[in-house]
Amino acid sequence: MQHYAIAPDISWPAGVSDSIRRVRSNSGFNLTIADAQSTATLISQINSWIQHNEDALMALGTAGASGTVDIGVTVETSDQFNASIVLTPQELTPLSGFGLTLSVSAYPASDP
Repeated sequence: MQHYAIAPDISWPAGVSDSIRRVRSNSGFNLTIADAQSTATLISQINSWIQHNEDALMALGTAGASGTVDIGVTVETSDQFNASIVLTPQELTPLSGFGLTLSVSAYPASDP
């Protein structure tokens, strides 16, 4: 990925335990590609990143690698508890075009 000026936040080899003691079956990396307060801005940033990095995504696919875009939602109070993300077919097209899986994860804003 260095060839494409992409610097992962973290990377790992297969067989190594993660922070919660799960053994990773595959090598991989995490990369923050967007961070926004609104879902509309977040989706726009994700699509922009995908468009800007098409060559890197094609190279990953050619190498037999798979990718997942994990959209993290932080929830804390009752007015945030039902946070949702809606993606239109046009917003999903760039993901599927590169064989990327979409995951949506909810995380607590703070521990009780």
